[in-house]
Amino acid sequence: MGIISKGLHIVRWNEWYDSKLPLVAACAYYLSLLHPAPWITSFKKVLISLLFYAFFISFGYLINDYCDRDLDQKAGKVREIHSLSNRVVLILLVLLFAFGWIILIPFWNLGFPLFIMVFISYLISIFYSLPPVRLKERGFLGLLGASIAQRFLPILVMGLIWQDLHIEIIIWALIGFLVGMRYILIHQYEDLAADKTTGVQTFASRRLTFIPILMRIIFICELIALFGIIYLVSKRDILFIWIIGFVALYLVGYFSLYRKYIGRPGLLSFVYVPLEDIYSIFLPISLLVLLIKINPLWALLLPIEVIWKYNCICQYMALPARWLFSKFTLSR
Repeated sequence: MGIISKGLHIVRWNEWYDSKLPLVAACAYYLSLLHPAPWITSFKKVLISLLFYAFFISFGYLINDYCDRDLDQKAGKVREIHSLSNRVVLILLVLLFAFGWIILIPFWNLGFPLFIMVFISYLISIFYSLPPVRLKERGFLGLLGASIAQRFLPILVMGLIWQDLHIEIIIWALIGFLVGMRYILIHQYEDLAADKTTGVQTFASRRLTFIPILMRIIFICELIALFGIIYLVSKRDILFIWIIGFVALYLVGYFSLYRKYIGRPGLLSFVYVPLEDIYSIFLPISLLVLLIKINPLWALLLPIEVIWKYNCICQYMALPARWLFSKFTLSR
């Protein structure tokens, strides 16, 4: 295994690069639409936002795995970090922490608001896993901590980079927060057996019967916020209405095929997370298309988006391909 591949495994890159980063990219594209500027200026902001988030999330995953190392081994989970010494892990944590701050140097002229936002993000990320605070075992505080640190505050950091913290960016941050709440609930729900083995007490293990109700409430609030963003984008460019119409037809068809071939999708499984295809594929690529209308140079990012989301695209094209193949076979 090469050093880059090993590094990506250490920070569990495959678990978040096409599920958490895309929503951040979509928000960055939206901010670029909202604040027209020379292409290189906007591109620099998009790139720095994504790099900051990547370093920040990598730090969060690594410190979580470091704090949970003994518990993970007891539960039979194998992590790349288990093969590293404490000294090496601490060096990596310092480097990831430093890179997250260094990448924002071009925007330190924004002063205290940016500093405090980044500082709070890291602080919550650290205390989510680190004893004695260890928010992940503090019930509902664990859900809030993970969602605020990983999803909500980084989008506000992006708002500061574009010097825009108006209601539209708050809605984007709210979507991030609600998505984070859903994902951490699914994670805790699927880890119930392992947590029982290790004695870890999470919100899911303490409030198991309340989870389905809470998940539905979160999902409804998320839909409302998402429709708000769709409305705001549609006001700016009518092309977005046509794109969303096409996406809606696709999703109706996909949902029907999912029920036919797999079963009714649930809110408490990573097998099919509702709206994941919107956040990972359709929303960022749609917004990028709107940017290309304004400046064709944005088309340089289109192949990157497709390569980046290749696994997601294959996943969400598998059922339509299966259906088409069955129709073609029957017609012969």
